[in-house]
Amino acid sequence: MTGQVIIITGSNTGIGLETAIALARSNATLILACRDKNRGEAAVKRVIELTSNKNVTYMNLDLQDLKSVESFSEAF
Repeated sequence: MTGQVIIITGSNTGIGLETAIALARSNATLILACRDKNRGEAAVKRVIELTSNKNVTYMNLDLQDLKSVESFSEAF
C-alpha cells in the first residue's frame, strides 16, 4: 500500500481503528477522520506506536454536519 492515501472515517475506535492499524502496517498513508479531536489524535498516536508508520494524521470530520464535510473536503 506504499504510496496510497487512505481516509478512514470513525477510525478512533473499534473496527475503524483496527482497519487503520492494519493499513498502517502495509505502509499506507492514512488520514483518520473523526469528530472528536482528542480521540482522533489519541488514535493517531496509538497507530503510530503500534506500527511505526509516521504517515498517519488526524483531520476533523463530522459526517452529520454538512459544513464539517465541506471543510474537510476543502482542507483535503
